[in-house]
Amino acid sequence: MSLARTSNGSNTPSNRAPAIKISAVSDTHVIAARALIGLKDLKGAEARLKKALSLDAQSAPALANLGHIHALRRNSREALRNLDAALKANPTDFETRDFRGDFLLLQKKTDEALAEYLKAIEYGTFPGWIAHATRIKAARLHEAKGELKEAVNLMTRAIRGDPRNHASLQ
Repeated sequence: MSLARTSNGSNTPSNRAPAIKISAVSDTHVIAARALIGLKDLKGAEARLKKALSLDAQSAPALANLGHIHALRRNSREALRNLDAALKANPTDFETRDFRGDFLLLQKKTDEALAEYLKAIEYGTFPGWIAHATRIKAARLHEAKGELKEAVNLMTRAIRGDPRNHASLQ
């Protein structure tokens, strides 16, 4: 638990990563933008995210979602720039690392994608099927590279739901 600043400037306990500033107003715009992305209203979502960033220029969720919009528009340079900025604001964000890995994989940058998935697994505390899916994606990339021991270890962990990071396997 850490202290984070709220929209009114006071410090309150938070379960979020210490590097993230909480802004209820900014978060509201990010949530609305995610809904608009789902509705394929990218222009409306982008406007909401820019508003969130005007309130908190280091909002990792806003930067990551802006990266997502640029990826959907096939603007690779801007997508990576925003995803990198989001990871600079919060280097341990599981979802952003996982999405960045997917984006790199679509660009056929398999080594970079694998590295991103492994970082997501290492840092990630994200529960549920997304964490397991990331392990499976990393396992498949290891398998494609002929790194069968690593592939089997990750696949086994995905099946068991083992929370250990990849570096702890021997």
